[in-house]
Amino acid sequence: MRRDARAPAGGRARARPRCRRAPAGSAFPACVALLLSLLASPAPPASAQILRREPPPWIALEVPAARRAVAFDVARYNDARVDWSAQRFAVTVLLPQGTTSCLFARFSWLTLDTGARSAPARWPGIVGEKAPAGWPAEARDVGWGGPEVGTLGNLGLPLLGGLQYALQAGLPVGRDVLYPFASTSLPISVELRKPWRVGSAWETSLRAGRTWNLGTGRDVLASDAFPRTFTAGLDLARHPHERRAIVCDLAAEWGDGRRLMTAGIVWRLPVGATDAFALSAEREVLGRDDRPFALRIAATWLFAGLAEAKPPVAK
Repeated sequence: MRRDARAPAGGRARARPRCRRAPAGSAFPACVALLLSLLASPAPPASAQILRREPPPWIALEVPAARRAVAFDVARYNDARVDWSAQRFAVTVLLPQGTTSCLFARFSWLTLDTGARSAPARWPGIVGEKAPAGWPAEARDVGWGGPEVGTLGNLGLPLLGGLQYALQAGLPVGRDVLYPFASTSLPISVELRKPWRVGSAWETSLRAGRTWNLGTGRDVLASDAFPRTFTAGLDLARHPHERRAIVCDLAAEWGDGRRLMTAGIVWRLPVGATDAFALSAEREVLGRDDRPFALRIAATWLFAGLAEAKPPVAK
């Protein structure tokens, strides 16, 4: 029998050295360090304004108890370069629909302080034909943001496999003086999300979506104030399907000549048997001209697993 030419003369062929795969979580500390450095770095100017739109509550598809929950969110937006700041308090109600999807409604109260530069001073093209002279009259305004309603769940498509979807719409009952955080427009957005499990504790996902802003009926803001945009995002999460999790996120939005990119991190902790508390930070990291905010810091308390009302028992 002929001996393999690659084997040494007096023995068996040597086994080829095998390349070890790096553990799934080895890239996560580097990702966290990169995002934290972006959050701490000086923010470059961004492109033209894009309406601030809060993301869907994806946690309802990650933590089963969150499909029947109430979330309280407090956020602060800041941009020291133009002396702008905003505070937002929101309540999100989630209710199950079927076995894997849910409905949600979000209500928010906003405070906006524009300092010495109003929104028309930053973006002259947003002012409509019927805007009063000197609008807005005050540098600081408060009021309700436009309520949002939507649904999210699981979806199966050929070739793509299991996907998650979110459909949400903003009701046109906000206040235009709170632009770009609220207005009387009617934004409608559709988003698809594809998650992949990496090992037992990690998950990464890609997102893509489209937003249509149907404008306002009051003519205070021009149509240029309501861009139609595309969205895309990438996140990496550790223990995403538990109440204790860390999520790093990179998101982009563009359309009608506007661009916006943000990097964020969320730290979620369990509270009690079913609730969760989360701290998050988001930084605008890429752009050239103007931006709705430079830094967002938020805290969220999720009351999950609310008991379902049971029908009375007939005596």
